[in-house]
Parts: sequence; structure tokens; C-alpha cells
Amino acid sequence: MAEVNDFELLTEYAKRVSESAFTTLTQRYVHLVYSAALRQVQNPHLAEEVTQAVFINLAKKTHTFRQGVVLSGWLLRATRYKASNLLISQSRRLHREQQAAQMETTPSESPWEQIAPFLDEAMAHLVRKTETRSLSDFLSKSRSKKWGWSWASMKTRLANGFPGPWTNYAGSSSSVG
Repeated sequence: MAEVNDFELLTEYAKRVSESAFTTLTQRYVHLVYSAALRQVQNPHLAEEVTQAVFINLAKKTHTFRQGVVLSGWLLRATRYKASNLLISQSRRLHREQQAAQMETTPSESPWEQIAPFLDEAMAHLVRKTETRSLSDFLSKSRSKKWGWSWASMKTRLANGFPGPWTNYAGSSSSVG
């Protein structure tokens, strides 16, 4: 009995979804595809993944093959493509994992913990400047003249926290209510 050629098997699978036709094709070429994949990825488990992906791709594309196709050439090209994509994917995954591992090994101190010691001091400085500015706005130049002080003298008193007539307005010399 004559052996059925590759194109006939592809046509049989494409038209009737014949498992026996696809099994015959797989048995003919599985070793070719696996050995090519193994040479390229140099890992038996990854070579099995590539082989499986190539035959899945073959099953999806059987309807696109034309008479005279050299299936072994198509399978080797598809194997090279799948192996290359898998290696790129593995490389990217490894790079992301290494970045994640480096992030985990950095000091456990969060950014908040790093700035916390400086925050209270900065806030206190900001509050002093804001209070002085608020009092300066409240105590205009006209009020300094009314109390008999120069504007520069009053600003100095405010900045240094000295009491003055403004304590009647604010309740204390350091804040405006």
C-alpha cells in the first residue's frame, strides 16, 4: 500500500478534522521538530513546549497550505520562530524577576520612613513662616505707625516672637486665631 503524502494528510485534516491524519503527520515529524527545538533552546522541557506550539500552529493553519508544500521546511521554520520567541520571552521574564528580586532586597525602609525624620522639622519651620506672614498681613504698615514703631522694628519683633500690642488680637504672640 502506498504511503499518503503530506499534502493529502493536511487536506484530510483540514476538510474533515481527521485525528488519524493529524496523528500520522505528527508521528512523521515530531522527532524532527523536537530535535530542532532542543538544539535551539537547549532545554528538554522548553523543547517540548516549542514542539507542542509548532504542532498546534500546524493544526490551525492546515487550510492555508497549497499543493507542493514542503512540510518539513515549514515545520523547521515554524520551530525556529517559536523557539526564538520563547527564548526572548524567557529572557524578558528572567529580567523582570531579577528586577523584582532587587527591589525586595533594597532596604525595608519605605519612602515615608525615609522622609519622616525631616518632615516635622520642615512643618515647624513652615508654620513659623506662615504665622509670621499671617501676622504681617494682619499688622499692616499703618498699624505699626499707629503703635509708634517702624515697620522694620515690628517685623523683627514678629520674627523673634516678642510680644506686642497684637497679642490682644491673636490671644498669644505666636499665632493668629
